[in-house]
Amino acid sequence: MLRFNRLEFFPLFIFAMQMTTPTIKTCWPELVGKTADEAVQLIKEESGLSKIYVCGPGSRTTRDIDDERVRVSVDEHNRVTSKPTIG
Repeated sequence: MLRFNRLEFFPLFIFAMQMTTPTIKTCWPELVGKTADEAVQLIKEESGLSKIYVCGPGSRTTRDIDDERVRVSVDEHNRVTSKPTIG
């Protein structure tokens, strides 16, 4: 009967987890300079999130973290000014 040390299989387990765990996009730096509408549409398509808020110049926001929310900061011309990020 073959006997294996558990540690021999650990690297294989880690490799298998990396192969099967999907990577989740958490920010969209490519949207800087795009319009708010374009940004919201792309974020919805790529993330499936529905809580996407457009924040204009001087908008007040809370400091809480919400893993189901994305804030899109825009300037007075409705252009994205910083990378939208989940949280």
